[in-house]
Amino acid sequence: MRTILLFCFTLAAAAQQPVPVKLTTGVTLVLKRDREPRPAHEVFAVDAMAGQTLLLEVEADPEAKILVVAPGAPDSRPLTTLPGVQEVWIGALERSGTYRVIAEVPGREPYVLRLTLMNPHDTRLDPGIAPEKVSIDLSAIGVKEKLSRKPYDPEPAGLAGECWPANLAVVARDKMGFRKIEVRIMSVDAIRKAFWREKGDKWPEGLALLEQTLKTTGQTASPFKLPRREIEESGLQFAVLEKRVDGKSFAVERWLAYFSIIDAPPQNPLYYVAEGLSHDGTLFLLIRAEVETPLLTGLGDFKDEEELEAIRKRVGVQLTGAPATAFQPALAVLDRIVQGIEVK
Repeated sequence: MRTILLFCFTLAAAAQQPVPVKLTTGVTLVLKRDREPRPAHEVFAVDAMAGQTLLLEVEADPEAKILVVAPGAPDSRPLTTLPGVQEVWIGALERSGTYRVIAEVPGREPYVLRLTLMNPHDTRLDPGIAPEKVSIDLSAIGVKEKLSRKPYDPEPAGLAGECWPANLAVVARDKMGFRKIEVRIMSVDAIRKAFWREKGDKWPEGLALLEQTLKTTGQTASPFKLPRREIEESGLQFAVLEKRVDGKSFAVERWLAYFSIIDAPPQNPLYYVAEGLSHDGTLFLLIRAEVETPLLTGLGDFKDEEELEAIRKRVGVQLTGAPATAFQPALAVLDRIVQGIEVK
């Protein structure tokens, strides 16, 4: 896991004078501005090379304004202007020189800037593998789309979205626009760097548990403790049929899951979820596919948490004992897709 350097800067009274900030590529520098007194207008100078990428993450008062200005450009022509609260900006730098990060923060509320300078082959920007190097066959579920490269798209801190690092992905949707299947392959190193802010998801702990579990043949862990426990705003409500699946290039733990924004009994569609690692431990694999079953019809209402839990347990027993024909697509078909993924 990368090292985060924490600096608390005591700036001189001359707030207009840029304060030099030295960034080490690939390492995040945290400017924590919480000391008194401090001016409402501060300028930080960052030296960078053309072709590098700057990531700026802000936690500040809603009235704050953060600007990034290119070398030689006037303050009135910033590359970006970020509002306060919690915001993120990422940009490829077109010229070498000194970039200015201008913080206009009214009042004396503390704020935090996180600055990361990345070279083109940083694992957050480059998954380190080309789509043509991965063989995957989704024809068994009627999907013709191929893996393609997706860029790093960090989202504002605190939101429930999924800010994946650069990855290879297939996201196929049905006619209604719902996700039919999603496959993502990315660097494990990039995950450790990109998900620093997801404290609620506890990605580091979940990833460590997944790594430990997959080292033991035949073992599974609780899906509620593994890394990916939500889809966008919907959290994991129900999980059943956990199984270890070993393939040509990946080992995964898979299960059936129900996600919801509110407490509710399992409903269609369920999701087939597979999370795993390449055999050399460098790549993370995530698969989520919609699965339908007639066993989830007519479950009835519930009065309290105790009744809801009883419904979940009853459904869990039914699904565990159900024949393969009870699911569409069949779980064995999805397992074979996992087993057949090959990194060449």
